[in-house]
Amino acid sequence: MGAQQIRVDVTSLSNFLKNLLNIGDPGRFDEDEVAGFARKVVQKASRAENMLKVVLSTNDLLIDTYKKLIPDGNVQDLTKIMELKGLTKQEKLEAAERYIKEGGEGVIMPQQERVDTPTSTNTGILSLVKRFT
Repeated sequence: MGAQQIRVDVTSLSNFLKNLLNIGDPGRFDEDEVAGFARKVVQKASRAENMLKVVLSTNDLLIDTYKKLIPDGNVQDLTKIMELKGLTKQEKLEAAERYIKEGGEGVIMPQQERVDTPTSTNTGILSLVKRFT
């Protein structure tokens, strides 16, 4: 599956970016700046990896995996992940209802009325995943 390869690529890219500030002139930045940059890279890469783990999860564990790995997620982003997984409209509706019933954020809107406004945090990875799957 394409999502598995993207996950490997995200890990490789993350490792490269963590060391980016030390390329060429290792003394150019102080250790605190390098460590701060590396922490930010790890934070963003972890979010991307978690999204990909949700995409790769089995349909029966999708909601539990999403809630565990993306605790600040919402039903709109969950719906986009379900679209990537190729779930039917009925499966998406049932999963979204379960997610909200179990305390997830969001409102289920009919497909024709849905306004796609993903959170800015998730926009990048969702478009990246969509492009490569």
